[in-house]
Amino acid sequence: MKNNVLKKFNQAIQSFFKPKEKTHTINSSSSDIIQNTEEVTAENKFYSPIQGKLIPLSETPDEAFAQAMMGGGVAFIPTVGEVVAPCDGIINAIFPTKHAIGMTSAKGVELLIHVGLDTVNLQGKGFEAQVDEGQQIKTGDLLLKFDLEYIKQNVPSVITPMVFPDLEDSNIKVLQFGDVNKQDEIIELN
Repeated sequence: MKNNVLKKFNQAIQSFFKPKEKTHTINSSSSDIIQNTEEVTAENKFYSPIQGKLIPLSETPDEAFAQAMMGGGVAFIPTVGEVVAPCDGIINAIFPTKHAIGMTSAKGVELLIHVGLDTVNLQGKGFEAQVDEGQQIKTGDLLLKFDLEYIKQNVPSVITPMVFPDLEDSNIKVLQFGDVNKQDEIIELN
């Protein structure tokens, strides 16, 4: 039964993001490719969307997140009930219960911020989205407000994973763990 729950959860997360077409066309000369090397190798930087404590994803008390079944990433123990944009990009989806937001960075990297564990059971109570699906956002824009005390009292954990569904931990360089403020630089992608 546990595997079925994880499978359904994984399917829900995967359907959260729009499918991508994987087509590649090459009509460049070698000099064009050499001139564009910087763009290809530029690091993707992500900033803390939450004020609190940054911890390894493996410390999340939820098997699907801890074992990176949803993708690599990090987790936060929030001290303030706000989520801000960790990068420039676009909002792909907001769960109907407003406990999770999916977005794509300006460089095309998909990510999911999931506030608390089992917060879907709150049916949206304690959450207030500040953005809409399809909205363009900038680093630091307020995405979501949540009642931290209410959530602490009504779910097993306020730990908030931020995962990259298409990436493994080996592609994610965490710059710091421990106390973080919103907009501290925390991740570079390889």
